[in-house]
Amino acid sequence: MMILTLRILIVIVLLFLLTLCSNINQVQSKVDVTGKYRDQTENLTVELRQKEQQVTGTHCFVIQEGKRIDCCLSDEGASLKLKLDKQNIFTGIMTSCYDEESRNINILAIDNQLMLIIKENGHPFLPDTILLTRLPK
Repeated sequence: MMILTLRILIVIVLLFLLTLCSNINQVQSKVDVTGKYRDQTENLTVELRQKEQQVTGTHCFVIQEGKRIDCCLSDEGASLKLKLDKQNIFTGIMTSCYDEESRNINILAIDNQLMLIIKENGHPFLPDTILLTRLPK
């Protein structure tokens, strides 16, 4: 009788853990970063499209009164390719249309804002961290 009770308890605990793990994945997939974002100077814009865990998009950065431009239009293909890594963190690459280099990036999504982090080998004329705000639809 004791062994049967112990087995039932183990099954209940395993079912609980399995349910907990499946709920974590559901939380991750609820993040949606689809939209257009701009920094406070209005010189840096990013447009993203999310499909489940995958994100693609384009960017346009106009710096130094138009002397430095890295602008990848949608007809040139996606310059941003990311995947959901953790609950609100996306990892991937940004391909520059300025120097055609691909850089590893992270995007942290918080409410209507994104923090774009350019990892090693930063961009030639951008800061390593950029705060962007979602524009109204």
